[in-house]
Amino acid sequence: MPRAGKSFEKLVSIIETSLADSKNTTVYSPKYLPDKTTGVLREFDVVITIVQEHHTILVGIECRDRKSAVDVSLIESFLTKCQDTGIHHSIIVSSSGFTKPARIKANQKGIRCLDIEEAASFDWLLTTGVHLFNKKLLGTNWGFFLESDEIIDLSSFEILDRDGKAIDKSFLTLKSLEQMNLLLPSPSMPLEEDILRVKFDAHDLIIRNLKTGEQENCTYAIAEIHYSVVEEIVPFTFVKYIDKSDDQAISDAAVAKLNFGGFSGELVIVHNEDKGGKIYYVPRKEK
Repeated sequence: MPRAGKSFEKLVSIIETSLADSKNTTVYSPKYLPDKTTGVLREFDVVITIVQEHHTILVGIECRDRKSAVDVSLIESFLTKCQDTGIHHSIIVSSSGFTKPARIKANQKGIRCLDIEEAASFDWLLTTGVHLFNKKLLGTNWGFFLESDEIIDLSSFEILDRDGKAIDKSFLTLKSLEQMNLLLPSPSMPLEEDILRVKFDAHDLIIRNLKTGEQENCTYAIAEIHYSVVEEIVPFTFVKYIDKSDDQAISDAAVAKLNFGGFSGELVIVHNEDKGGKIYYVPRKEK
């Protein structure tokens, strides 16, 4: 199950989006609502807005992905927050359940308690994971062509920009990865090793001999990019969205964390008995 914070909130928002009944229902994550007394914006993990003719219903959801069960203090603080921001219906979703007093207090105050629990598998999903073909950079060989027509490697030379500042050789690895992902967007079968040869314009580079200090302008470079394609199976994590007050199974979800071709994110398949299945992809934002 996605743990800790934003991933858990995003999972809840995706499940709620899949359950939305009409175009008049919108799910936001996060959502900021003004405090009716102070005017200060208050953050909600998920807010559902339901437009019904001349008025709008607001549903506020608090997502708790902690090791300990939700207790009474959170029920009370979330109730106050909802009252202060005009929320009409309140829900708390927990990955570790609720204490008995918390469920009693929530029921008394009209707050719905929902659980997300891990499952071993689902009968509606026959596969246990997603098959990916990932590209792996094995190594690179660079040759630089100078204005004098000399060809060099980098064993005793360094690269400078036009201002004379040394360029770290890790820059070449990044350029190789960039070209590999650009030229091989969707590999479809495993490959032990192959080579891409790419020509780069290098007129803005200077090559300096580390032994003599001599410098010469570069014209272009050719990179041999050694790579492989590896088949990987990214396993699904299976979770159930449950209302334990009446033992109602609301929805199932299968989540796979993907990382391919320089992109990463989560593939989420949500299944509901009445609505069927829906597939979502959520890109992972880099910090």
